[in-house]
Amino acid sequence: VIEQVADLRAADEFADAQAECFTPADEPQPERWHDDFRARARRGLADPGLIYLVARIGGEVRAITVVQISGDVAGLYLVGTRAKARGQGLATLLLREAQLRAVAAGCSVLKLQANADAPAYGIYTKCGFIERFRAAIWRKTRS
Repeated sequence: VIEQVADLRAADEFADAQAECFTPADEPQPERWHDDFRARARRGLADPGLIYLVARIGGEVRAITVVQISGDVAGLYLVGTRAKARGQGLATLLLREAQLRAVAAGCSVLKLQANADAPAYGIYTKCGFIERFRAAIWRKTRS
């Protein structure tokens, strides 16, 4: 089941999945990331330009993504699948649903932000995305 996050409970479930998918493995305080993800997902409910989508199996959130609408451009962010649900096509289903919602919102351009070295890179190309540019990502190391 693919659904749009519409309440605080679902926003928290989204954040739980986001924390599992995107908190760096070497993060000494992962709860800080989780708290930030939860606060952002809750705030996002009030933003009409943000569509938080989840894929559920048996009622449990297994994959997530966010569609950000700005004029006729839709940006896709945070495409993530929990480790135990990978390889089941959930990211592909979410990307297709995100595209449908972007078109329904009047968008003519769909952009995706992703790591080119991520294991999911092939999913994006399979779904028709083409790499246009690469950007450097900087992260300050802790001393």
